[in-house]
Amino acid sequence: MYCIENEFLECIQSIQNQSYKDFEYFVLENLSNKDAHEQLYQTFMREAESYDLFVKVDADMVIARDSFFQEVVNYFSTFSDVDDLQIAVHDFFTDRLVYGLHVYSRRMKWEEDKEQIFVDWPERKNMPIKRVNDRANLAPAAFHCPNPSRFQAFHFGVHKAVKIMQHECQDFRYYASIVHWDNLICLKNNFLSDRDILLAFSILGAWESLVSKFASSEINFDSTKVKNAFQKWNSLPVRKIVEKAQKVSFILSVFPDSLLLELVILRRNMPFGMKYSVISFLKNMKRRKLSRYREKMIEAHS
Repeated sequence: MYCIENEFLECIQSIQNQSYKDFEYFVLENLSNKDAHEQLYQTFMREAESYDLFVKVDADMVIARDSFFQEVVNYFSTFSDVDDLQIAVHDFFTDRLVYGLHVYSRRMKWEEDKEQIFVDWPERKNMPIKRVNDRANLAPAAFHCPNPSRFQAFHFGVHKAVKIMQHECQDFRYYASIVHWDNLICLKNNFLSDRDILLAFSILGAWESLVSKFASSEINFDSTKVKNAFQKWNSLPVRKIVEKAQKVSFILSVFPDSLLLELVILRRNMPFGMKYSVISFLKNMKRRKLSRYREKMIEAHS
């Protein structure tokens, strides 16, 4: 799925270089996030009788090695009951493994729904799905955003913050919010280690999204709000951009990571009323149990 990603040609080349040759690929270009995923899944289901496996590759992913497709085929030859294999990729922004690249069996089914943010979760259609998350055997499947543009970097921060806040979502996905908050904290730590300008833009993208309450429509690359916010920062000298990202990183470091997330979510809930906000805050604090939320919550989410 391709819009403006710098890595597109590298992505295509990494696919063409695969030692396993019995495959075809197609490109969905310049579609909204929601429309791209819907067309992708409709194509997968329509072609289910013609193929054994479907690999979902974003244009900012460069497959890590030429033997990857062969490794996937070998895996499904051994574990033929798996429906959704999600493999971690190495992410430039957080400098760690994150999920990920999906490989689906031909049995997978999706239904259209109104979800605008978390669009790559398969619907079950009253059938059990066996999902496996792999961080050790086939990972990293790819390198995520190894050569991003400034706007890509800014958009990465926006996207993470939208998934943290989930404005317009009727059912708040607490565990998903935690996972993407953890990505933001790792991004912040990565930036503080070397003050890279691209990481600075990612920090500022997240900041703009949190402050301006960007909604699901801002996930799309053609969002006017995101473009205007980016241009505001991109017009400044590099020193000013890095300084602002440092200030934002300091703010994110004032409170413990997990407590700060609860305060951010509390602010998100305020329009629903004080009673709802406080009760939600207390429930989250209780289930988080005030300690080691990353290990507990992310493991539970996975």
